[in-house]
Amino acid sequence: PFYKHPFEFSIGFRKNFVIFIISYSLVYLSIISDNPNLGVFGVIVITTISSMNYASPESVHYVWIYSLRPDLFLKHKVRIGLLYTFFSAVPITVALCVFFPDELFKVLLIQFLGLLFVMASVLAKYSVFPKKKDIPQVLLILCSIGLPFLILIVIPYFNKKSKTRLKNILK
Repeated sequence: PFYKHPFEFSIGFRKNFVIFIISYSLVYLSIISDNPNLGVFGVIVITTISSMNYASPESVHYVWIYSLRPDLFLKHKVRIGLLYTFFSAVPITVALCVFFPDELFKVLLIQFLGLLFVMASVLAKYSVFPKKKDIPQVLLILCSIGLPFLILIVIPYFNKKSKTRLKNILK
């Protein structure tokens, strides 16, 4: 389903296909057992898997061939990551909103925070490119999960570092 765009999601989807099925099954079980938290956990699993797709860096050549400015390259990568994450999780989100309308705010908030988490993961990947994410990047993302307001600081920080790192590669 991810035909001509960045490879992270096509590889990640194939590697984690079973986890996607389990997440969708959790929604079915949450509807049957009248427990919306199972379904919300399914959304969390989908967004976590989506952000893990950006754990390891690709070859410098795969970045260089884009021949875009760093800001446009990052915008493209973030947009693709958010779209694929959104479309992967939207069936779960819609089902939860239909069957548990009183949990609408919680479901949409978790979906929104998950998308911000994916955005931070994409930017963190390129903030140390071409190396792998180090402990500081992972700690910042983990802290922003525990304290969600930090994500509003982490995203611009990683964005600035990513543009600086990619400036020499994307000329």
